Amino acid sequence: HYEQAIQINAGNRAAHAGLVRILKSQGRQDEAIEHLREAIEANPDLVTAHQTLGELLQAQGKLVEALKHFRRAMALKPGSIAMMNNVAWVLATHPDQEVREAEEALQIAQRAANETGQTNPVVLDTLAAAYANANQYDLAVSTARLALELLTQPSQEALKKKIRERLELYEQGQPYREPR
Repeated sequence: HYEQAIQINAGNRAAHAGLVRILKSQGRQDEAIEHLREAIEANPDLVTAHQTLGELLQAQGKLVEALKHFRRAMALKPGSIAMMNNVAWVLATHPDQEVREAEEALQIAQRAANETGQTNPVVLDTLAAAYANANQYDLAVSTARLALELLTQPSQEALKKKIRERLELYEQGQPYREPR
């Protein structure tokens, strides 16, 4: 039914979102990506389409293309913490020096952390990575520790483990890099 709704009205945001949700839940990421590209071609201002496409591309390791969509989503919705966090993460952790932008990553991550009152552990994790990328390891360590303190639920164990691993790098004076 979603596909029929989209054929009738290519700008139907609810239909696009529903179809992508179904494709993702069925493990059909490549089809979801293709659909999102078509949706963006039909309407370049679909914030959620850019965000979701960026996330899917990021999961596939296509960070440069993901960054393009994260930046577009952030431009369309500049106050969004999620958009800021995604852009800052890629700019701080990309494996290629040519893509990393230490100053911009740090500015965006600091803004996101400030807007959340320094209480969002995911945003603080990104800020810690941005500090480490900018060779500010003391701040990276203290920020990562704060993020860990905020993770108190058993369901957050996977994130805690990842932050602990990154914290060990920062304590050794090393930044975190996404795998190639």
